[in-house]
Amino acid sequence: MMRILYVLFAFLAVASVPCPASPATITIDAEKDLVPVNPLLFGTNLHANDESGEPIKAFIREVGLSLFRYPDGGGYYYLERPGDGWGSGQAGRGANDKLAASYLGCFKNVVRFAAETDCRLTACVNVENGSVDAAVAWVRYAKQEKLGITHWCLGNEVYYDEQLKKPQNYAACIQKIATAMKQADPSIKIGMDFGNAYENRQHQWAEPILRAAGEHIDFIDVHWYAGRSNSGAADWSIIVASPLRIAEDVREFRQLVRSCVPDRMIEVCYLEWGIFAKEPGQQSLANALFTADCLGQLHLAQVTMACNYNLQEKIFGLIPGWCKAEGWGGNPWNGRTVRPKALAIKLWTTHMARGGLVDTRVADCGTLTQSSTWHSLLNYTGREFPALSAYCTRDEGRGRLTLMVINKKPDSAVEAEVAVSGFVPLPTAKAATLNGPDYLSHNDDGSTYRSVTPAPAVTVRITESVIDAAGPAFRYKFPAHSITVIELLARQEGK
Repeated sequence: MMRILYVLFAFLAVASVPCPASPATITIDAEKDLVPVNPLLFGTNLHANDESGEPIKAFIREVGLSLFRYPDGGGYYYLERPGDGWGSGQAGRGANDKLAASYLGCFKNVVRFAAETDCRLTACVNVENGSVDAAVAWVRYAKQEKLGITHWCLGNEVYYDEQLKKPQNYAACIQKIATAMKQADPSIKIGMDFGNAYENRQHQWAEPILRAAGEHIDFIDVHWYAGRSNSGAADWSIIVASPLRIAEDVREFRQLVRSCVPDRMIEVCYLEWGIFAKEPGQQSLANALFTADCLGQLHLAQVTMACNYNLQEKIFGLIPGWCKAEGWGGNPWNGRTVRPKALAIKLWTTHMARGGLVDTRVADCGTLTQSSTWHSLLNYTGREFPALSAYCTRDEGRGRLTLMVINKKPDSAVEAEVAVSGFVPLPTAKAATLNGPDYLSHNDDGSTYRSVTPAPAVTVRITESVIDAAGPAFRYKFPAHSITVIELLARQEGK
């Protein structure tokens, strides 16, 4: 009997020792190409009251932005009058004199600003209260000056405009203005205000427009703001789960377009995207993870252009502040406060923007549960979502493989076994990690979320390290609530 008890106690003692958790797996096939990296996904919206001095231009170049949508969501104000000298920036309905007087309220200055920051332009045409003649004059000017503006969207969220919110009115507007603009330059592409799943599931906005005017439409412009909870509070789980919505929506949008206009290849653009969450969610580390993940999903969905909203302002900006010298409230940018989502874009443009994405798969990473207060028409529709996201790019010369891993767990690291095929890495690799104390950490002044001097302490930042045990198979522990980029260099033959 004692022997039996001894064996039993020994068994229980062994059974009570926790087994080490098996690692997640990240499998990379470097020879299986998915899609090329698209520099036109690293765009932002540009507004007349944004600053335009050297510090701003240096910031844009450092982050690696490549595209400006101009004007941004306030596009209704922008009404050029060729008789006043094209590019004078005359204001239209809903505007005030500050918009017309701002440096970036003049399109010629916008062109100069874009050239100085190595950015392309996509145009938002004022159809809410602008004339056909003004739209045609803008196209002719762009063609004459060889500005390379290929994509011209007609209006900004016209489904909120008193007249154009009726689909038949917007379809007629597209037919009239698109015809005139393409007569001025047949090479341009015309876009329609498509909205998002909310406009198209709740209100069936796009379908009648596509059926009536689809022959004039070359791309749809999706405006998508995720991360909104029904409670109004900033919820990290809703924010970091939302990028999975992109694949669902793009697939649904393309099906709708094909059913309405089967004979045309109509592109998908996301010319306003981001999160809409109560402060500090908007300025937080959670938004950085959302942004990095969205850029991966936008690539995989083969979106043509994308512009995060927006360059500079209190709530949505990549940086706070705006041009006070031209009569705006608040303060100009202090030159130091950079929001986490801008750092997420920088990780992509600095490390991932070479070559193309290759097949990358994650398994056994565990799942997280999204809050029950999510908005089902704007956010990811599932309750559970994977704890890790991973994307990998290989440069054109095949000498570099770059892995990005996003750990969405709020309070624990995830160890993963990384296995690479079709590429033999050196044992030493470089890592860059974007992180902060917790999901709602930010770099702003927490009382105003405006630009203040002296700048607040930086709590969300990118840190760099070296991995000494990389290779075709290696383990790495990805910190909680972080974005990690690992650059692997190819081993040369014979070495």
